[in-house]
Amino acid sequence: MIDFADVIKSWWIAENPTEKESFLAKKRLEICTGDDANPKCENYKQLFKKRKWSAICDGCGCPVSKKIFSQVINPCPLDKWMGVDKQYGNGMDKKEQKSII
Repeated sequence: MIDFADVIKSWWIAENPTEKESFLAKKRLEICTGDDANPKCENYKQLFKKRKWSAICDGCGCPVSKKIFSQVINPCPLDKWMGVDKQYGNGMDKKEQKSII
């Protein structure tokens, strides 16, 4: 079931995030894109090469640039965001069912 309220809220927040929301989104994105110490997530796909705005989660089909702003704890279909959400996502709701965001 798609949680349309969370989808709309994520898109809204992405346009004007608070400092805390931006920080959490950055940490989530680092998990998706990988870094020197960690590989890129196998579900992170760019529809157009070298265009980060075109990135989607292949696990659920969500645009990554908006999903990272979800106010739900660990909306990642592979549960990869649980660590950063527990550490930085105070006051968020726990994700109970799968959705597009």
